[in-house]
Amino acid sequence: MSNKSLSLDELVRANKDQFDRIFNDQMQQTNLQSSLEAPRGEIDLARGTQPPVVSASDSNIVNILNQQFGDNWSHDLIEHTTTGNEIRVVCRLQAGGMTQTHSGTAQVNGNIGIAVQRATDNALAQCFAEINEASTTSAKKTETRTPVGDAAATRATTSTPLPSGRRARPGQPIDTVTLDLIENALSNARHEMDAVLFRSAMSPVIREQHDEFPMITDPKGRMIVGQFGSYVAEMLREKRFDLAPGDIILQSDPYQCGGAVSHINDWLVLIPIFHNDTLVGFSSMFGHMMDVGGPVAGSMPTTAQSIFGEGIRIPPIKLYDRGQLNQAALDLVLNNTRTPDMNYSDLMAIIAGSRAGEKRVIEICQRFGIETYFQACEELLLRTNRAMRQLIVQNLPTEPKSFEDYVDDDGCGNGPFKLKLTVWREGEDAYFDWTGTSDQAPGPINFYLHE
Repeated sequence: MSNKSLSLDELVRANKDQFDRIFNDQMQQTNLQSSLEAPRGEIDLARGTQPPVVSASDSNIVNILNQQFGDNWSHDLIEHTTTGNEIRVVCRLQAGGMTQTHSGTAQVNGNIGIAVQRATDNALAQCFAEINEASTTSAKKTETRTPVGDAAATRATTSTPLPSGRRARPGQPIDTVTLDLIENALSNARHEMDAVLFRSAMSPVIREQHDEFPMITDPKGRMIVGQFGSYVAEMLREKRFDLAPGDIILQSDPYQCGGAVSHINDWLVLIPIFHNDTLVGFSSMFGHMMDVGGPVAGSMPTTAQSIFGEGIRIPPIKLYDRGQLNQAALDLVLNNTRTPDMNYSDLMAIIAGSRAGEKRVIEICQRFGIETYFQACEELLLRTNRAMRQLIVQNLPTEPKSFEDYVDDDGCGNGPFKLKLTVWREGEDAYFDWTGTSDQAPGPINFYLHE
């Protein structure tokens, strides 16, 4: 065993090589559906084509049901029991106008949630096999009684699944249980994005200080889960990108993201999420880089008079275009930092975290259907709006209330500054009057924020 210690440069190179291997493997999965769904073949029941053979332990049963029945299927978990290390569930499947009920089992290996999912898939696979067998038998009987001239009409009738289930009901409100499941799945995705970044980033600013934030939005760019505000609509209005699966957009300009990031040390990544070629939302994260150029190390000069005195300012650019790396753009931004290897590793970690959010949203759409997912997003936004309006009415006064404080100086010899904040409400609308005065700039400067 060698006792030789590694230098910092050797550790950095080793981490960079590891990131390259992991990220190249990720980007080979540009279209995530190709790795999750088998090619869909036509099943001609009238001609007696046999249904696909499905194993009772097939983990892709949800994808298979989506392929054959679209949104016209649903299932209910009737009961589940645990005996020792084995869990047993009873599941009812409604698909193609038929209903089947079966039990499924799985071994509990430390995570009961995963075991319940495996047992449910086991039961669904058995239900699906019986429904397909019954459909094939019915089609054969119909074919023997139908004149040859009517065979085409028979095929059209028997191969069309009847509407059933709760997954997609246009015009109908989403049920509470489904909404709760999707809400918690999105919340878990947000925490998973954080975990991926913390475990992968190299700089202590992200790993230890956690100077980063994630976000998942709907197709319109409205924030569904996260905490740094939605900037997507404004950014894409200024930069009209032709979005496609595999695209990754990078930027650090506070003036082109609605102030979602406050300075150019924050590198922000945006990934459009596609399910079956349909844009279903965006996954995004930003993280504080150790250095982005400029006159001083760390890129936070107290003497800067404008944003141009801080360092390199990155406009929204496609770092990856349909899965292909824009090497020239990457070289340009890394050539303008004192810590290129650390910034590279942190950037790849931010992308990995954003792709984790992308993957989870796609899984939600696969399980519940796009229409149900969109319904859930709208309901979550409405719920937040209602809650915020109630908080405004409960906590903000109708008569203006003020608070004053002072800032000694701005680090450049200017000051002191007197700051005064006044808040009030009119109905369900909140108003904030932020006034600042100083000896160098006499007179008030007012800012009004109105929702």
